[in-house]
Amino acid sequence: MNKFTNCLFGLLLFSSGLANAGEETVEAAQPDAGKAAEISSTEEPKAAGKVENHVLAAMPHADAAIEHGAQGHAEVLVEHAQAALTHAEAGRDNPHLAEAATHLQAAIEHGRMGHADVATRHAREAYNHIKAASRQ
Repeated sequence: MNKFTNCLFGLLLFSSGLANAGEETVEAAQPDAGKAAEISSTEEPKAAGKVENHVLAAMPHADAAIEHGAQGHAEVLVEHAQAALTHAEAGRDNPHLAEAATHLQAAIEHGRMGHADVATRHAREAYNHIKAASRQ
């Protein structure tokens, strides 16, 4: 067999779990790799990372709430505003997300009353605060 075939065969064996010796070789070559992976998987993400995740998750929902509100779809605006609110409330330690949560609550209230125009203004204000939180 040529080198390419040997490599391919070895890769197939390794990926199928039949190459236990190959796994030991990898661990022997990188003795601390297992410890680093173990530590990083058990550590909680830093607070800034959590806020970033919630900002990234809230932004498309707030944007969708604005779009649907502009089209007069108050019920759909409420659905997206509620989804964005979940993430904004989870990151309330950030003042911009706290303010976004306040506006999202107002958007939900007005959307439930069928006031798509007022709900859209609150959703837009919430989006601006979520965007400001993403810059921090």
